[in-house]
Amino acid sequence: MDLEQAHCVTLSSQTNIYSSCLLEWPRSQYHLLVASLHGSVICLDYQQVAGELRATTTNIQFLYIPADAEIVSLDCFCQSAYRKPVVGITLVKPGQESDSRAHFLNIYGARHDYSGSVVTEDHQPSQPWKSVAEDWQTCDLLFTPLALQHVDIGGSGAEDNAFLLSGSDKRVHLYRCSQPLLTFQEDEGVRRLFPEF
Repeated sequence: MDLEQAHCVTLSSQTNIYSSCLLEWPRSQYHLLVASLHGSVICLDYQQVAGELRATTTNIQFLYIPADAEIVSLDCFCQSAYRKPVVGITLVKPGQESDSRAHFLNIYGARHDYSGSVVTEDHQPSQPWKSVAEDWQTCDLLFTPLALQHVDIGGSGAEDNAFLLSGSDKRVHLYRCSQPLLTFQEDEGVRRLFPEF
């Protein structure tokens, strides 16, 4: 089998198996998000230019990723009812004392809209990642986060998407969007779904 290099992206630091995800948004356009350990997030996608596929990369500047924080995991999904991406990023940040660390789940894009964005011919905002990256909420974690995944928990529709997060406390945590405020909160009801934890 002959392989050919399609594109190479240099990251600012190493990454891990939990820090990449694929997003289909908008309408059959795929984006690969990759986070480096020290806070940068890159979006890789392909554009059709003159009949050829060309790789493009965008550095997404998500709010509240402190310079001394480490990204542990990343996941995203598209809220189908609103046609917008929601991105979850888990962070570990050194605490005030030398042996303490603070842990966070940052969720981006749950409440944003496209008002004020320039809309292109295909009715998509010209700077969609900027509006996602600037709309954030944080959840303090009492455990070290591990894998972050999204799941459709009730059929179809935007309000049925949630994040599942495994942690060092040997539990699986569910963070779902509460209506009408569009804020993510931990749902304690998940414990009955994962009795082995």
